[in-house]
Amino acid sequence: MQFGEDKPMPNILPSQKQNTIQKSTDLSILNSTTPTIITDRKGNITHVNTPFCTQTNYITHELIGKNLWNIGIIPVKDQKKLQNKSFSQIFTTQNKTTTINITSKNGLSKTINITTQPLIKNGKTIGKIFTLDNKEHPPQTSTQKKPTQLKTNQTNSNNSTSELIGEVRKKSTEINKLVSVLEEKIKNLDIDKKQLKDTREKIKERRQELETHKIEIQKLQANLEWMQHQITAKNIENENLKQENSVMQAQLEEKNTKIHMLESELNRKTLSFEFTNKQLQTTLKDLKCTQIKVDQN
Repeated sequence: MQFGEDKPMPNILPSQKQNTIQKSTDLSILNSTTPTIITDRKGNITHVNTPFCTQTNYITHELIGKNLWNIGIIPVKDQKKLQNKSFSQIFTTQNKTTTINITSKNGLSKTINITTQPLIKNGKTIGKIFTLDNKEHPPQTSTQKKPTQLKTNQTNSNNSTSELIGEVRKKSTEINKLVSVLEEKIKNLDIDKKQLKDTREKIKERRQELETHKIEIQKLQANLEWMQHQITAKNIENENLKQENSVMQAQLEEKNTKIHMLESELNRKTLSFEFTNKQLQTTLKDLKCTQIKVDQN
């Protein structure tokens, strides 16, 4: 396997979910002869190589997915020691080596050195890498130390504890500040989300109003087209009426002309009648006078 290749780790069951380790050093650790086991941040075993299985007499599928602290390989007292070492790595990227006892599957106990280092991916710690020393060390004994040496070790231990506590407090303060900043950002994010929600609601309302206005405009356009059609029809009707009016006016003028002619004829005949009447009256008068004369004679 070459540097930088992303391939499944060896000895992993197909049914298990694979985690890809991008660094070539991680791959070389798993492919080396050094017993190596990798866990996530909670201690669940994600990868294990063949030398580790050989040293502990376990089979790969018996370890993958199990919690390192619950399978009995590391005694409880050594677990606390190892976990304290792992905890101190929060403040440093250096590897830590600890001497502990491990118990194989067949119950045999060995004293070995185990080195822990953080597994970092994309700048974040996603787990731990544990590598075991192939050499077996003499069992740890609880021989009584001299009072002076015990006191010196206790003082060094107290100093280390004080320094660790100081670092923890410092980191705790930084974490609290980060938490405050994060809470403020979450609060601002909630406000932004609420504003975004309100804006979306307003946009939705505006769209509904626009749809309503669109329907009203369509109705008005339909009414306008109908009215324009009516106006066109009225204009045509008016043109027809104008034409009829012109014809009737021409006929009326013709009839007025005839009436004037008839009136002139009537006036002429009236004058003729009156003249004739006068003549008749004169004639009648003459006749009466003649009659009277005749009667007298």
